[in-house]
Amino acid sequence: MLQSRPKILIVDDSATSRAVLRRRLAGVDAEVLESASAASALIQVQSGAYALMLLDLQMPDLDGFEALRRLRALPPPTSSTPVILMGAGLAEAAPRQRAFELGAVDCFAQKPVDAEVLQQHARNFVDLFHNRVQLQREVADLKREIARLNDENQRQRASRSELLHQATHDALTGLPNRALFEDRLSSAIQRARRNQRLFALAYLDLDRLKQVNDQHGHAAGDAMLVAVARQLQFRLRASDTVARLGGDEFGVILEDLDAVDSTIPLGEKLLAAVSESLNPSDAAQGQALALQPAASVGLAVWPLDASDGAELTRLADRAMYRVKARGGGGVERHRSVVSS
Repeated sequence: MLQSRPKILIVDDSATSRAVLRRRLAGVDAEVLESASAASALIQVQSGAYALMLLDLQMPDLDGFEALRRLRALPPPTSSTPVILMGAGLAEAAPRQRAFELGAVDCFAQKPVDAEVLQQHARNFVDLFHNRVQLQREVADLKREIARLNDENQRQRASRSELLHQATHDALTGLPNRALFEDRLSSAIQRARRNQRLFALAYLDLDRLKQVNDQHGHAAGDAMLVAVARQLQFRLRASDTVARLGGDEFGVILEDLDAVDSTIPLGEKLLAAVSESLNPSDAAQGQALALQPAASVGLAVWPLDASDGAELTRLADRAMYRVKARGGGGVERHRSVVSS
């Protein structure tokens, strides 16, 4: 960031010339500094942003051309410091052209420089300095505002994403809920129809969750639900969907079946996943519960059993309740009974 107080640097090996220039800059609102050598000036000018440098062409260490060339090679903002070259050698067109090619903003061939001309130039560059300061402040403010808006947008996106997740997922298990499950089922039907493939819909209900809740508390029942959800996710492919539909009921979409005969083995795979779930621990006693998770599974196949999602869901649900009516712990596809 540029400093708010502008500086003007007089670079001349003649103390008399420096004194004359300083007096003629007395009416300019700037801090006037001096340097007797071009090499020292190149170091000094890097300590802060300068509104203007008045550089003598004939210097004992570096001439004005070489000093100007080195200045422009320095890192910004030092490299962009405005420089007015001064000296009799600038009366000819060729040296003046060279000065401008090296980046001089003006050339004064006569010394001492006319006071009115010098002051007008100095005031112009001081004004330009202040404009740059103001512009940089505005740019910095704009960057901060953009950063703030980006942060706010990220927070809003995160909030929307969290709200969407909450609206479409079960809070306990993290699985898709019924709303998302139905959306996934609609998409599965569209894919299966487009690719002319089969898929199965499974309804799974835990057989003894009520007993766990009654005997060991709802915390144990919740632990069982979480363990079952974890095992089901582990056993299924990434293309399949498992959802908690409510209470002790889960829905599973098994896509891209090779044959209808594979539905029962898939249902038995779901039963195995439930039976291998870790027993929920009694929070008070720290001991495993004696009740092992078990489930009833009902299956329906698209499009053999039904061609729309609602009917497919109804048939899978009915098949599951028929298993439960027989005591649970089994698999049934619509109208076909197989006990585990």
